[in-house]
Amino acid sequence: MGGYMSIRKKLAATKSRLLHELSKCLPDKAYLLYYYKRNMGGGKLNLKRPRSYNEKLQYKKLYDRNPLYTKLADKYRVRDYVKDRVGEEYLIPLLGVWDNERQISLEYLPDQFVLKCNHDSGSVFFCKNKNEFDFTACKKQIHKALHENYYWYGREWAYKNIKRCVIAEKYMEDPRWELRDYKFFCFNGRAEYILVDIDRHTNHTRNVYTRNWKLLDVTIEFPKCDTIIKCPQNLGEMIQVAEKLSDGLPDVRVDLYNINDKQIFFGEMTLYHGSGTAHIIPEKFNYALGRLMVPANR
Repeated sequence: MGGYMSIRKKLAATKSRLLHELSKCLPDKAYLLYYYKRNMGGGKLNLKRPRSYNEKLQYKKLYDRNPLYTKLADKYRVRDYVKDRVGEEYLIPLLGVWDNERQISLEYLPDQFVLKCNHDSGSVFFCKNKNEFDFTACKKQIHKALHENYYWYGREWAYKNIKRCVIAEKYMEDPRWELRDYKFFCFNGRAEYILVDIDRHTNHTRNVYTRNWKLLDVTIEFPKCDTIIKCPQNLGEMIQVAEKLSDGLPDVRVDLYNINDKQIFFGEMTLYHGSGTAHIIPEKFNYALGRLMVPANR
């Protein structure tokens, strides 16, 4: 039975790879019509008159080709943008940068660190103890990621032309709890809503707040958290940082970490939240976000 299940998994993986390769033959518009329908439970994508937030993100992929987006999506080169806009003190310390996994040497890294690829979403590897870190497995995953263009998965144009590399950053911790991720939804340089992720690696929950820290009865991909989350003491500074980084952009999600309500660190800038297929409940909030977002001109 075990052998049979193993064969089924291999066949499924092979089928997935073949479908992925075949999908590259589709033009962006045709692919996004298929991609949206597949990921939104059969929902039809309206590109002629996009109204919801998710629809406008798909429209953005096709028609908003601002060259700056490539830099913002690049987890290494965006550091220069952050330094220029808000200052180097908001950057997580950089420990190293390499063209490929073969160049990485554990000898020159501290006992704790984070490795990440600069060109995609999800290729992040946390090392809490260098003696227990499976570096061989990590390098295999990095090698695979570096040989894939993340653009093909959701046609997120900003990722298409990123020059790929691997970076190491300082391992960040908050003495109070697991490091919290604050995601600021910014429209035309104004932070309108804040998503707070809790227990991302165990029981992922997410709360949605207004800029005045009012909890909304809204879920975006993950259920609400039962725990009361206090308003950060330095929320004003966080909003200021997010708005400076998003100034001049029609819409962007700015992710920040907040340690001990004293130290704010930049996480990343996301131009296509959930690749435009996040499940937003109630649906009217999807349209409320859409009204804040001005689609790019063709």
